[in-house]
Amino acid sequence: MAIFASGSVQTTTVTTGATKIFDTTSSLYATGALLTNVTIVNTGTVACHVGIASVTTTGLTLGPGQQLTIYGYSHVKGDTTGDLYAITNSGSTTVEVGLATVDATV
Repeated sequence: MAIFASGSVQTTTVTTGATKIFDTTSSLYATGALLTNVTIVNTGTVACHVGIASVTTTGLTLGPGQQLTIYGYSHVKGDTTGDLYAITNSGSTTVEVGLATVDATV
């Protein structure tokens, strides 16, 4: 199960059109906040493909129930080059995206 920073989860339904799943301009974050280490969880029943700026089915595939943490992700709130997108081949699925609370050091 994902460990998200408190109050920072964005839940989105992903469809066959490129869908923004992580919005760096979200009101969840303070102006000027540094957004780092993002976790994506596919909570739906259909696989989706994850990418940056826009996405096609060549993005990183995230199956139902799978989780991805992007360590090293780092953008300031409002830097839209850091927005994340997803798409499905058919149907729709739900993803939760938020800042990870666990550091990459193990």
